[in-house]
Amino acid sequence: MADFADPTDGVNKISSVGASFSSPLSKTVNASGKYSFTQRNNYTVGNSLLQSIYGSGKGVNTSISNYEDYRIKSVDRTHKMDWDFDMKLSAKDQLKISPKLSWTNSTSRTLKDRRIKNNRLSSTGNYEAANSTESPAAALDLFYTRSFDKPGRKILYTFHTDFNALDKDEVLRDNNKGIDSTVAPPKITETFLNQMIRTDNESKNIQSRLSLVEPVDLGGVLEINYDLDYTKIDASRSTFDHTNSEKEPIFIDSLSSKYNYSFASNKVGMIYRQDVGKTSN
Repeated sequence: MADFADPTDGVNKISSVGASFSSPLSKTVNASGKYSFTQRNNYTVGNSLLQSIYGSGKGVNTSISNYEDYRIKSVDRTHKMDWDFDMKLSAKDQLKISPKLSWTNSTSRTLKDRRIKNNRLSSTGNYEAANSTESPAAALDLFYTRSFDKPGRKILYTFHTDFNALDKDEVLRDNNKGIDSTVAPPKITETFLNQMIRTDNESKNIQSRLSLVEPVDLGGVLEINYDLDYTKIDASRSTFDHTNSEKEPIFIDSLSSKYNYSFASNKVGMIYRQDVGKTSN
């Protein structure tokens, strides 16, 4: 049952379908692949009450209570596709290509009602958050090897690249009404927040390795290799205020950010291996 147990709170409904394929496409090419689709519907209802009581030491107690009701609905849909192609290009050349694709779409809505009371101060409010997220991803792995007439001489090449993105649109609304009964007449304060947040994240990665293996005299093996590693990340967050619906949305610079990062590494190395007798090298 461990594979089917779901630790997520609330009521979950999960549906999935998948298919796999494996067959030789020709005398020199074998292909295999699989596709799956999964949908998860989650509905969570809950409430919480936090109460703190403070004594002054003179028989007078002060209590602070915080009560909250919340309801969360979310839907996640995920598509995944993996492929493998094994190719024997010739008697001395072999190539394997493995592409992967995935796409996830998520929507959720959260509603909260809260009540806070501290002696003669009280606050009531409601909170709403709705968001939509898309997360495409892709990856490619490649492996190539070539042998030569001279025993032990060969070329090895590996390549990996992946791409991940996240596009998220979120709307936040927060209403709050505070009442201060310590003064007469009671002082009432109302606040309203209406924001839209746009998040865009992308990451790209490339890893490559080329190795030349050459047997030398006295049973030794010399390997010369070259490694390339490249990473690039772009992340941005834009926040807009929609509190005054009669005007255009206002861009909030202090709640927005933009981040860019890139890193490249090039390495050249050499390895020499030598057998010493039959039991050590």
